[in-house]
Amino acid sequence: MEHVVQKGWGSRLWNQFRTSQLWRLLKHIAVLRSAYYLAIELRETLRESRLSSKDVIDEDFLKSNDPWNYETNPQEQERFSNQTAILDQARGGRQFQSALEIGCAEGLYTEVIAARCASLLVLDVSPTALVRARARCQWSEQVRFTPFDLRSDSIPGTFDLIVLAGVLEYFSSPATFRRIRKKLTAALKPGGYLLLETTRVNPVVENALWARYLIRGKWINDFIAQDPSLEVTSSFLAEKYAITLYRKRESRSVG
Repeated sequence: MEHVVQKGWGSRLWNQFRTSQLWRLLKHIAVLRSAYYLAIELRETLRESRLSSKDVIDEDFLKSNDPWNYETNPQEQERFSNQTAILDQARGGRQFQSALEIGCAEGLYTEVIAARCASLLVLDVSPTALVRARARCQWSEQVRFTPFDLRSDSIPGTFDLIVLAGVLEYFSSPATFRRIRKKLTAALKPGGYLLLETTRVNPVVENALWARYLIRGKWINDFIAQDPSLEVTSSFLAEKYAITLYRKRESRSVG
């Protein structure tokens, strides 16, 4: 998971373990290796509230500008390009009337969304990210920025388009994913689109039988697709990330 970085003593222990004889043994024993990663992911699930907290996420932005190298990393530019291609195919040259971006970072992709909608609400848990995103350019009065915690806050309103890129990786509890899925579908208007991008995880994790039940990497996208009110209209699976575009089904009258 590229967007979540281990800190402090945990990081030092991990680096020491990666050079140990036990690690070399685990690399050659698939069952033990899978069990080891399962233990790590279960620990991450228990630590979710800390890893997804405002202070921990904000710390990355306080340390440096553009902490994820969105501006300079060719892979990130490629990801943005693929997201935009999927979005443009869905809109067919028209503007979205109301759009929501959850997790704006410093506003690079916010500019792409703003050019394709009549109004845009931008939400982020990091105060530093919001300040930098606001200062990025002279935004139209139709673009608004608001602090928001997806884990605990209600989504304010309903939208024709919702965009989440590099956000759901911060969560690890199946119960949290269920709550978030319910929030997202409730905030999407019938016929509206949800564009989701997630960072893929270690292949040992993604290919394990338990990965889809803990909901990691590409399985996040599949989990969202299980909501009966959504249909997948487009998807793109790369080595490092997964992009899915969902459309909310139109409600059918009974009579």
